Amino acid sequence: MKVLFIAPTAVHQALIAGNIFLDWLPDDNLSNIDNFGDMRADATGMPLFIGKDENDTEVYTLGVGSEIDMLKKTIEDLRYILDYTEDDLVVYPIEIKGEPFLSLWAKLLAQLGWDYESPTIVTKSLKQRLPELRTIIENFKTELYS
Repeated sequence: MKVLFIAPTAVHQALIAGNIFLDWLPDDNLSNIDNFGDMRADATGMPLFIGKDENDTEVYTLGVGSEIDMLKKTIEDLRYILDYTEDDLVVYPIEIKGEPFLSLWAKLLAQLGWDYESPTIVTKSLKQRLPELRTIIENFKTELYS
């Protein structure tokens, strides 16, 4: 099985979610996450492989911009066309309060060449939302494997 976390960028909320899913974020230190805030990795437009869990589930992230619901449906429709099921690929959107602003801010700074790594303001805001995101992902994982 593959799990694809989608969010406006692949390297912020979706990447945190993937690391929580894999139990790779025991503390709140976001700097321990590979590619965190790296807008160059996000700019490729390709899914980022994060790793595999103990059930051999492959975890990916994908930045989809602001149209999360539309892209989720598009990916799920493509899954159907290719004759795959939800047992093969689960698409899970990560939507957190204030996220569109944070993603826009990070993308704008990257386009200006000012900072390809996550600016401090983005990181601080995401740290404040970690408890909420942990709960969401732990509930998703429990439901997925039940």
